Amino acid sequence: MNKKEVIHMQGVTNALLNMILVSIPEETVITIITLIFLKRFDLLDIRMWRQNLKYFAIPILPVVIIINLFRYIIIIPRPFMSLSALVLMNILFIYMTTKSSYIKTNKKIIFRIIIFTILSFVIVGLVETFYYPITMMMLHKNMDFFDNNIIYNFFISLPGRIIEICLISFILMKRNSQIQISLFNTIIKNRFFTISFIFIMSFSLLIIVYMAKVIIVDDILAHLHLIDQLFINILVMTTPIILITWFLIFINYLLTKEKQIQQNYENLVMQDDVIPDVED
Repeated sequence: MNKKEVIHMQGVTNALLNMILVSIPEETVITIITLIFLKRFDLLDIRMWRQNLKYFAIPILPVVIIINLFRYIIIIPRPFMSLSALVLMNILFIYMTTKSSYIKTNKKIIFRIIIFTILSFVIVGLVETFYYPITMMMLHKNMDFFDNNIIYNFFISLPGRIIEICLISFILMKRNSQIQISLFNTIIKNRFFTISFIFIMSFSLLIIVYMAKVIIVDDILAHLHLIDQLFINILVMTTPIILITWFLIFINYLLTKEKQIQQNYENLVMQDDVIPDVED
């Protein structure tokens, strides 16, 4: 094979690997966030995942293909690639809504789909804007390096996916709770929860500040292999988010259980009160 064919084959290989490792998870997250905004929790029911899989494929697969086609084979500037993906996903979401719902799609529904799809793109973009520049500064690499090294691109995408999964898990946990509880009010009013939350927030902040100092100022990563640098980066970026998310989920679980026990007891007392006395 000549040099041109080798470059083309390398582009195809990178596109396929990036689809599987990076693009499909990213577009899946965008799809889930959009469905949450649209309140299409029927499509997020884990018990119906086999039936819903075909609906998820409608917006995800074509967008994944077009993004990687434009990134690795028909190379176009990143802003045009992102705009093309956004327009295509809007069209596909409208089609998916038509196929997955008995409700007739009207202008109001189409407008909501467009707004929420854009908002989902913005949220994922903001998460990536938060950690991508920091990571590249820590590792002394640019975006072109990661685009052409898919395994490294997968690892650098992990903090964003973990942060987004934590956010989605918390929202769905609150949505699926049989008893709705105000976590903020509970944490403020309960001294133990307040102290625990302050401790976790302070501990998380200390981790970030300390690691920023030793990584950016002392440059301790310079002598490590790149894969080790990425692993440390993932831990630094995600540990605070994971701690806070699981703390909130744990509190919600405890309070929900407590409320359920209290309600069951009250129902039992009410049943005892309404049972008429049986005369001998």
